[in-house]
Amino acid sequence: MKNEPNTMRGTKYIQLNVEPRASLVFEKYKKNFEKKVQKTGKFPTISNFDIERNGGDIKLTYEYGDKNNVNVNIAAFPPGKYITETTQNALYVFKSILETFVETEKNINYNDVTITLTGMADGIPVSGDLLYTGEFGSIENQLAYSINSKSYFRLNRLSDGDRIRNQELAFLRAYHPKYEILKIDSFSTSKVNIITEELSTKGPAYRKVIIEIYMKN
Repeated sequence: MKNEPNTMRGTKYIQLNVEPRASLVFEKYKKNFEKKVQKTGKFPTISNFDIERNGGDIKLTYEYGDKNNVNVNIAAFPPGKYITETTQNALYVFKSILETFVETEKNINYNDVTITLTGMADGIPVSGDLLYTGEFGSIENQLAYSINSKSYFRLNRLSDGDRIRNQELAFLRAYHPKYEILKIDSFSTSKVNIITEELSTKGPAYRKVIIEIYMKN
């Protein structure tokens, strides 16, 4: 039986202060997007962005969604949604950060990278026909860990038009960054863990994504 995935969230890290370019590119892209979308609210709250080092190991953390229960019209994840213009913007910024990181960090062993992606769904029950609409193609044979059941489950196949529940909704929110990050050459062979969490509390603040990237050296 497999153990619960080690997300390393309890590890004490020293804040990395020698990565100014990555921090600057984050601020640059975030500000540019905020200017473009300030009228439509299509940029989510980045509630956590850290670059940390523990000895030779590096951890990147990026979390997006909504900190507060904002109006549903400007929520990053409206009820039942796993991909929006807002979340695509958030991932565009993060991919830009990663590309700058790869250019800056020349001594990283990118053959030993683990990516942990946590997708969260709130307590609004699924009603009616909530469907996967095929943005990521046919998803097959994907193993994920459920925080709720404290066990692994396997998504054998999810195709365009298939009905989904809250567990699959949380999964798809986490799968979106996997789909995008693995397009970057340096991360194309990374090990990816997907975690789902279904919360009982309702509201946009409980629909979010946490990206954690661990690089061992």
